[in-house]
Amino acid sequence: MKRHVPFIAIALLMSLFLVTVASAAVRCVSALPVAGCPSYTTIQNAVDASGSGDTIVVTPGVYYENVTIPGSLSNLTIQGGRAVLSFGRLSVTLATPDQVVVDARPQFETCSGPAFFIDQAKNTTIKNLTVRHACSEEIYFSPSHSAYGQPPPLYSGANIFSTGDFTKIDKVNSYASQEEGVYINLMSGNQTSAAFTNSYCSTAPGGALVQNSVIIGNQGEYAVGVIANNAIIQTNSIWNNAGGGIFVEGCKPIVKANDLRQNTGYDCIHVCGGSDYAQVTGNSIYECGQTGIVAHGYDYDGFYPLVSPTISGNTIRGIGGYINLVTGTAPNILGAPIFSGPSGIFGSGISAYMVANAAISSNNIAGTFILGIALDGYNSAVSNNTLTAPGFVGICAGGMDFISAVASGNKNAGAPNVSQYQYNYGNKITGNKVEGAILVGIAAEGEGLAVSSNSVMHPAYLYLDYQYNGGRTYGQIPPQQMYSGYLIDCYSGGVIDRNTVTNSGWNGFVIHAYQCNITGNTAENITNTGFYAAIYGATMSGNTARYCGSHTLIYPEGIVEKTFQQGGPPPGIGYDSNGFDLYFVDSFVSRNTAEFNTGRGFILYTDGVNNFASNISRKNYRTGVRLEYVGGGNTEAYAGPVGVGTLNFTGNTITDNHGEGIANFGPNDGGIIKILNNTAQRNRTDICNEGDATFTGNICTQPNCNTIQPECDLEIPLPD
Repeated sequence: MKRHVPFIAIALLMSLFLVTVASAAVRCVSALPVAGCPSYTTIQNAVDASGSGDTIVVTPGVYYENVTIPGSLSNLTIQGGRAVLSFGRLSVTLATPDQVVVDARPQFETCSGPAFFIDQAKNTTIKNLTVRHACSEEIYFSPSHSAYGQPPPLYSGANIFSTGDFTKIDKVNSYASQEEGVYINLMSGNQTSAAFTNSYCSTAPGGALVQNSVIIGNQGEYAVGVIANNAIIQTNSIWNNAGGGIFVEGCKPIVKANDLRQNTGYDCIHVCGGSDYAQVTGNSIYECGQTGIVAHGYDYDGFYPLVSPTISGNTIRGIGGYINLVTGTAPNILGAPIFSGPSGIFGSGISAYMVANAAISSNNIAGTFILGIALDGYNSAVSNNTLTAPGFVGICAGGMDFISAVASGNKNAGAPNVSQYQYNYGNKITGNKVEGAILVGIAAEGEGLAVSSNSVMHPAYLYLDYQYNGGRTYGQIPPQQMYSGYLIDCYSGGVIDRNTVTNSGWNGFVIHAYQCNITGNTAENITNTGFYAAIYGATMSGNTARYCGSHTLIYPEGIVEKTFQQGGPPPGIGYDSNGFDLYFVDSFVSRNTAEFNTGRGFILYTDGVNNFASNISRKNYRTGVRLEYVGGGNTEAYAGPVGVGTLNFTGNTITDNHGEGIANFGPNDGGIIKILNNTAQRNRTDICNEGDATFTGNICTQPNCNTIQPECDLEIPLPD
């Protein structure tokens, strides 16, 4: 039996179907009408006809427009693609970005603003199209844009400029704008996501997404600028822009897996203050003009550190090669302070300035111009990074001017200037590998500093020789000594342990330490001195210096071969090329080993009460241990007790040295020296004495070494 559907029912069903199609809110932009899709010849006309939640499909072609999306619209999507009506259903196929072009200059010589201006519209998505040729023009905002002291009009020449929450840019090509390729600035309006402050990360929602896009040849300060909380900038290709690559400011941004190449004006990635808990991970960076990655806090009205940024797994190469030191467009590390401005260190791989609890780890950095990683902050960690040819300095952690202070001879003996280190404490430099730094492999300072398990190879291969006029002050580091594998200024509970340096062009370790432990470090194949240190209230134990005083120095006039020659010592051998050159006050130096060094194993200067015990010095070309100065009290600017200085020299093993074993040169300025129970054998002269000392229980090859000591005929005094 056939069933008949009444005609009125059929009509009702058809009407419902038509309403459903109409309410799908898909609109088409095309030169020709698209069946089943409301069609418009311009994108702006389609936007003007749209309601919230609509989708605009822009068919392939070139559109000369400046499109404004008003705040009255939300959840609008504009995408390149094709719409086809098939069996009563409208289906959309996405275009490749190069098929749909929105050109922001209808008349090429006239500036008319962005290709897309999103005026506070929320949840706008732009995808699968190309934008180009934006040129700066006045943009008048709705009245609410007077917030934050930002009255209209605002000029913008970005290809896409948004002041709307949750703007999403996906698979967009952005070319040749006068300013940014993409610029999202929620601080220009009243959006809640812009309510972050200088010092605290806001819990407001908000957000922005820029992903899978190609951004090339734009002329602004940065190719992508995002000022918004919870921003995500990922998997973009950002190449050959005149300014920097990415600028982001706002709480909890994620910048990951972007490919940045030859953005020659500024930093490739810049994370600004207020961007607490930023994650900058897995980016590939090649040839930036100033710095690969910058993260810094606010300092214009107080100290507001950038809290807990993570910078890890990035590959950074070829940073800052264009900088001209002569013209002053970059800092001069050889004389002036190397820190310059809020962007951190120009020509650096990573610069983290005014940060707290930062984690900088597992980055691969090569070929930077000034330095590899710069850190100025507290409770932060630089760990497991690999740096190859990082410029003048591999890793610089602490106040950015302290290298120049050392170079100027200003690091005198004494207690720390606490105010100098109030923002540099608790930092950890661990597990890094640095190869080929021009001057210093790792430079670090601060309170509670930990420098551990790092490896430095071929540092200081360019030794710049210049006159050091003026006598040596005990505990002071002469300027030429700054060139080293490690340059460390450590205070109050810090540790320097298990580090290695090999094949240094000048020194292995240069250390100024107050109440720090220096343990288990190794300096090997060093041109000059293995450990050059001034320590106070510290422990130095289990360190090794071997093969210090190698054969080649590079001077400005060329290579000078270091050879043993008649008529005087060759360069670097006279008073240098020692295993350990130590000035120590109220400290304990034990179980260190100096062997096979061209100069001395140890040369010692002391003040206060000190112990030098159970050390080994063997097979050095000159003296095993030289006592140059033992003070009668704490004569330097040191906050310890003043009294009679004492050196307990006990239980050391000093054998097979080409010169003297133990050489007490003296005079000792009233200091008490007790040389007890040491083994000094098979040296040219086991023990010699030109000062005041007590010798008891020592074992020597030569007879009567505890009662009769000859003059030190192989040693001459240091100059005044």
